[in-house]
Amino acid sequence: MNSAIHSPAVNYSMRPNMFHTSCSSLISILIVLGYYAPCSSSAQEIKEGKTYTIAVLDMEAREVSESTVKSLTDVLRYQIAQLVQSEEYQSKKDAARYQLIERSEMEKILDEFKIESVGCVSDSCAVEFGKILQMDRMIVGSIGLVGQTYTVSVRMIDVETSKTIAIANRNTKGFVDDILSTLIPEVARDLFLGKANDRIIRERQLSAIEIKNPRSAFIYSLLLPGAGQVYAESSNMKVIGFFTVAVFPWTMTIVGITEWKKEKQNADHLYSLDPTGINPDFTIYDDYDKTYKTGSAWRAQEESSVTLIYVFSVISCAINTWAAFDASKQAKQYNKKQEISINSDPVNKAITVAYNKSF
Repeated sequence: MNSAIHSPAVNYSMRPNMFHTSCSSLISILIVLGYYAPCSSSAQEIKEGKTYTIAVLDMEAREVSESTVKSLTDVLRYQIAQLVQSEEYQSKKDAARYQLIERSEMEKILDEFKIESVGCVSDSCAVEFGKILQMDRMIVGSIGLVGQTYTVSVRMIDVETSKTIAIANRNTKGFVDDILSTLIPEVARDLFLGKANDRIIRERQLSAIEIKNPRSAFIYSLLLPGAGQVYAESSNMKVIGFFTVAVFPWTMTIVGITEWKKEKQNADHLYSLDPTGINPDFTIYDDYDKTYKTGSAWRAQEESSVTLIYVFSVISCAINTWAAFDASKQAKQYNKKQEISINSDPVNKAITVAYNKSF
């Protein structure tokens, strides 16, 4: 089967108010002038030897720049041209042959009759526009952005019957580049080959999952208990629990270090004055115990503080380590839940794809 396309060229623009009011009269003029001939094919029937002419109108931009949508429309036009000429499509049973009109040819006809067509996205408008261009079928659609999710919706319309004969809807969370590399090719396949390969869909869904790195969760909670749980989207109880449990020993450790420095300074000072450390004439008042202490008393209190600092430090490290391992576990459980949610999709129920993430 032979299909033809002309490369996309000059952009065109449309004003819907002028277009709709002038279409009926223009069609009559075109019939008289010989520019328009009624289609004899059916939208439901592919006639042997018939080559269907088809045009792709610029898709509607919804929260996406007009220039980006025009470029993506050109990409869709190119993908369709490649697809209808591919061996995969031509080997398909009852595959129709298509001739795709280029943008410059549409612009030439529009300029001749001084018609602009920006905003022509409805089925009725596409049909009228298709009749003026002498097309058998028209492709219209839109590209939108909702939050961080891009959506592409495209329809193929039979000009003679005004019926929609194919629909493709795709969406992805990410960047506009994902539309270019993934969604547009899938939409083209949907229109002409049916639903895109389920394995491709599943692999793209899996690659789009927000993965929680267990190592990152481990490090976060090792530094600050509860932080890794926040990262792994654990319950608030776990977050608050680990943070609260870790606060007390670390607080006691910090307080102990402060007291130890003061006690060491007092002991060193008194021993410099009294090497024996027991002379009652050389003492320093302890605000906490409300007594005067000699150098030896301060030294004994200093050693006691060192022991407490060690004990609370060990407890703090143990709590941090416990929180870190728990955060790592929570991250793995989060990833598992995400994979299960994909597996539960009816479209992918019967598909088995290895899903292993190494960290």
